[in-house]
Amino acid sequence: MTVQKAFEVEVKIDAAPDRVWAAVTDPAAIERWHGWDYDGLAAEIQYIYVDHATLAPPDRLIIADETGGQEIVLVPDGSGTRIRVTRPGEAAVDQYDMIEEGWRSFFQQLRHYLERHPDEERRTIFLEGDASPAAVVADLRAKVAGRDWHADRYQAGIATDDFGGGLVILASGIPVAADETGPMMITLTTHGLDDEVFAATKRGWLAWWSGLAQNPRLTSAP
Repeated sequence: MTVQKAFEVEVKIDAAPDRVWAAVTDPAAIERWHGWDYDGLAAEIQYIYVDHATLAPPDRLIIADETGGQEIVLVPDGSGTRIRVTRPGEAAVDQYDMIEEGWRSFFQQLRHYLERHPDEERRTIFLEGDASPAAVVADLRAKVAGRDWHADRYQAGIATDDFGGGLVILASGIPVAADETGPMMITLTTHGLDDEVFAATKRGWLAWWSGLAQNPRLTSAP
């Protein structure tokens, strides 16, 4: 029997609680920051934040699903907000958990949206494949001019002025410091690029990724 890991993910956002609450309860707003663009994104948002969610305004969202559910809480912190998600469980704290890491990425995307691009539309480029996370992180730092947005055991984020003020999140199934090959995902969030520039950006990133990863794949907005 698989033992479920308990986790808590918390991120500080420089935005008032009412703005954060609106961004996590309005499906139209959620689509501007959550995950990446693909044909099933609207259905995913509906499943998580509407169909399986119980809202307790102004600061609590309970998501009931087959994993036992998670609880999202907003905590005022000065002029900002701490957003926290918790899930009960018993597994060892150092165990990789896809749902935990998903929330870590989502909250960093939410933070970037509210702090740098409130109410703006986005387009994403999503890359998957198998690669050495340590090598990819080093290559990303050379490729993307920016600053560290966040860093955790399984993730690294870079905020950049390129791509209309973009965000790159690398999420790995093995620690990002590892030299061995493991499953990886990279999400590039862009803003304000016209169709021609966005298409060229997709081609460039896929070519770059194909030189680093085994079984490289790309999903993006049209």
